[in-house]
Amino acid sequence: MLSYFVETIGNAKEEVIRAYVQNQLIEMNRKEEKTQQLGLF
Repeated sequence: MLSYFVETIGNAKEEVIRAYVQNQLIEMNRKEEKTQQLGLF
């Protein structure tokens, strides 16, 4: 019972971390696109 509880929390944390990392990558891409657009002018 205890190991199941620990495993589910571990999985939840992993999903949260993965979502956070993906959001960070998306933000970085947006910022890069903006700087590249500025460079064009």
